[in-house]
Amino acid sequence: MRRALPFLKRSLIAMWWLAMPAMAAPAPAPMTQLFLVQNSGWMAPFYDDPKGRFRALVTGLAAAGAGPETPVIIAAFNKDGQVPGQHSPQLLYRGANDGNAVKGAIDGITLPRKVSGAYADSDFEAALFAGAPSLLGGKPGIIWFISNNQNAPDGAADWQARSQHFSAALIAQPHITRVYAHPVRDEVNSANFGRKEGFIIYALAYGKAAATTLDAIVASDRLRRLFGSPVARLKPIDRQTIGFRLENASVDLTQQEGYVQVTSDGGPQQLTLKGRLENRLYPFVIRSADLVVTFTPDKTQPGLAGLALAARPQHIVNVPALGRSAPVTIELALPALPQARFTDRERRAAGVVSIALKKIEYGWDHEFLGRLSAVPATDVISTTAETQLVRINLPPIFVAPLSIRTSTSDLPLQVIARYDRLWLWGTLSGLTTLLLCVWWWGGRARRKYQFLVDLDGE
Repeated sequence: MRRALPFLKRSLIAMWWLAMPAMAAPAPAPMTQLFLVQNSGWMAPFYDDPKGRFRALVTGLAAAGAGPETPVIIAAFNKDGQVPGQHSPQLLYRGANDGNAVKGAIDGITLPRKVSGAYADSDFEAALFAGAPSLLGGKPGIIWFISNNQNAPDGAADWQARSQHFSAALIAQPHITRVYAHPVRDEVNSANFGRKEGFIIYALAYGKAAATTLDAIVASDRLRRLFGSPVARLKPIDRQTIGFRLENASVDLTQQEGYVQVTSDGGPQQLTLKGRLENRLYPFVIRSADLVVTFTPDKTQPGLAGLALAARPQHIVNVPALGRSAPVTIELALPALPQARFTDRERRAAGVVSIALKKIEYGWDHEFLGRLSAVPATDVISTTAETQLVRINLPPIFVAPLSIRTSTSDLPLQVIARYDRLWLWGTLSGLTTLLLCVWWWGGRARRKYQFLVDLDGE
């Protein structure tokens, strides 16, 4: 026994040390955020005009989009190899998100010149698809790409076609898992380049791990306050673009285990759901769509295959971007759920109510279109243009969501039938009483009795 004690002690210590990493696991490190800021010649008005808000907005973006402990990288890009002794992207700052350091890096951005004396050109693809991964060390990260949307690697006049090509590359690039965009109207002037009316901020998730982080940043109140308007989601377009906001129901509902739960006594039941549809596809207005409601039973919790549905109205119109529709009513006729076994206390049946919009016709949010029309390569559009005309003139990434003609919001539903057990207790009590009577009667038949009989006085 004494020999076993040291071994037991060592084993306990080893188990404690092995458990320590699991108990004291550090929180995941914040996702690195890279700010790629264009500093080619066509950006001169945004840097030169003291009335412009370009630098201030980029500085504010770092403060709103990244926390104080978030690693940030500030880099300026143009066309690599055109400026002697300087690479593009040019690293200006790498470190914690210190407001003064970030502001100093952004305020220090200059417009470099080629050997000829002309300003450097801009190469979007090289900066984003080669330079950004190198700055991130090949790891996932958030990329803020700030430019005037004029892609001219060779200084040629076909910059608009190059910008269209860059837009298509954003859609096709598999490592870019999210694309958001926010056009900014900023009217500025420059002696060499004249008047410019706006620029654009792309928010990109590089790698799968960065996607949910960017989603949370874009949805934050800090970013909404900075921009003063929502951010457009351009990729992916296959995520849920409508939602159903339940406002009222004919019976009490609860939400547990991922289901909207309805409690019944097992008999047939009418259920009415009232709510509104949310249009989550900013910057598009749903001009018109057909409303169709279907139900898919859960094979693991059967019993609702006979559920009947109806929806009113069957056609909806004019749902604003990030807004809600007129009231929608969904009626469900829940079938009876009899007990599978007489001893069952409850039975559960489930499925998914799919609320779908079909044959969707879109319009544009005019406030967004007004800002977008101030950005080069998109400035040929008009805020009063029809969607088809806008579709022709815009880069493909801005019109890709228009291909969505059907969108569905799923409502997992579970019916819990709870059965009255008084009859069971009554039945058990009756059986118990009957058994006691039989037992008593059987015992009486086997019992011996003594009687005194008087026969002639004896």
